[in-house]
Amino acid sequence: MRVCGKEDILMQTESGKNAATAHMKSSFERIKRACEEKEYSMMNFNIWEWWSGVGLYGLVAASENLACPEYDGFLAEWFDKNSASKQTGSVNRVIPCCVPEYLYKKTGKKIYKDFCDEYADWCLTKAIFAENGGFAHVWGPDAKGKEMGSPEYRHQVWADSVMMACVFMIRYGVDTDDDLLIKAALKQISIHIEALFDENSGLFYHAYDCLKNERLGCFWGRGNGWIAASLAIVLKYVDRGRYDLSHLADVFVRFMKRVYEYRAENGFLHTLINRRDSYTESTASMLFGYAAGVGYELGLLDGKFRDWTLQIADGLEFEENGAVKYASGGTNPEPSPEVYMNIPYMESAYSFGLVLMLLSELSKCC
Repeated sequence: MRVCGKEDILMQTESGKNAATAHMKSSFERIKRACEEKEYSMMNFNIWEWWSGVGLYGLVAASENLACPEYDGFLAEWFDKNSASKQTGSVNRVIPCCVPEYLYKKTGKKIYKDFCDEYADWCLTKAIFAENGGFAHVWGPDAKGKEMGSPEYRHQVWADSVMMACVFMIRYGVDTDDDLLIKAALKQISIHIEALFDENSGLFYHAYDCLKNERLGCFWGRGNGWIAASLAIVLKYVDRGRYDLSHLADVFVRFMKRVYEYRAENGFLHTLINRRDSYTESTASMLFGYAAGVGYELGLLDGKFRDWTLQIADGLEFEENGAVKYASGGTNPEPSPEVYMNIPYMESAYSFGLVLMLLSELSKCC
């Protein structure tokens, strides 16, 4: 079951628009059902973690693009239900705070601002920083206070962190005109670019180990997608007249042009971007489709990137329950390409958020 036929969405007919709207609605309905989950899983939106945060950010982005009161009401209810069980201790636990950030921007209520202030302070003063000054991609303490993940993560920066922490910092910094927070986020992004960007391939490695002075993992599709979408968000929200974003804009444009060359015939990207023998994968494709749409909207990318956004949206396929097909699970940075190439597909909170980000962006760039 596809979003719509190629003729529909590329020609922007009413049937194409209706199909995209229908799939956003089904994704939203699946998110609401997932809020009833009791098990610890990547479909549980009541766990304060990155997967729920990305899923919820999709609603934030969609509501901003489409002005949807139903989404706003859901986000307010979600915050009321889950704010008492908030978690810190990891960069992965920052992105759910985009919910109170958005609600504060909409309402100006102090309860949301106080909540965001706590997370902004954590990012500035309490986070664990690797030796190069970048956020260490620690997983944070579990329910019993024991640190999860490998101790080596305290010395590693990952591509994921740019989306999971810097997006909130940028958005809230802009909301409150907090120059310190904006500059700290921009510094983090620059550190991650320096550590992870490979000039020869034009792609980003998954991670970097500061003690070993070694880039880790492969050119993972979704990891590259986190950076593409994050750069697009920064360039969209930060005043380019006030802050010098020329380097970030240059990296973004060069990066997007390079990845465009790696796309498959249907516009999708492979789970290892530079390996055409790896499977095509929808979450990486949606992130790049979103970034391409924003880049076109900002005038940084030309019309073929708008067409790419439309092509990726056109290529999405869905299960009967609304789940997007061919969305991969997660992985740690691994030296073996085969590990990435064997990540199984799975239903996840983050995949629903990416559907909403991409399909709602069509209303802005198209």
